[in-house]
Amino acid sequence: VDAAAGRSGCTLTLGDLLAAFFRVYGSGGDDDAAAAAAATTAEGDGGGGGGGGNSAADCAPFRFDHRTQRVSLLHGGYTAKQPELFRHTTLYCIEDPLEEPGLNFSRHVTEDTLQRLLAELRRAHRILSTGGDFAALCDKSQ
Repeated sequence: VDAAAGRSGCTLTLGDLLAAFFRVYGSGGDDDAAAAAAATTAEGDGGGGGGGGNSAADCAPFRFDHRTQRVSLLHGGYTAKQPELFRHTTLYCIEDPLEEPGLNFSRHVTEDTLQRLLAELRRAHRILSTGGDFAALCDKSQ
């Protein structure tokens, strides 16, 4: 979720922001395009820009594509992935803000674990966006 959204009048609850986090980082790429389009339509985003709105789609209308972007704690969000900077695989990249450039926290993520991670993030978004609570997130049967 973009930190600037909070400064522009976004009035989302903490639960809404958490659901938006799961939506953004659970979006993946081509394999998730239909699901993301359906979620965007259901949330009323319409593909437009955000900021200042009162829905998760207005305050966080972003998608994270793990193939072309990296999570950057230094930059407060995500930026373009630069595979040449990283010594390890860049299947999913979370740069280490405290070490030298090029250290990828998620260097041990395999295709299988990446798919499991994305599925879990999408599951969490689905639960929260349909009225579920934190206890429901922890329930593995959902």
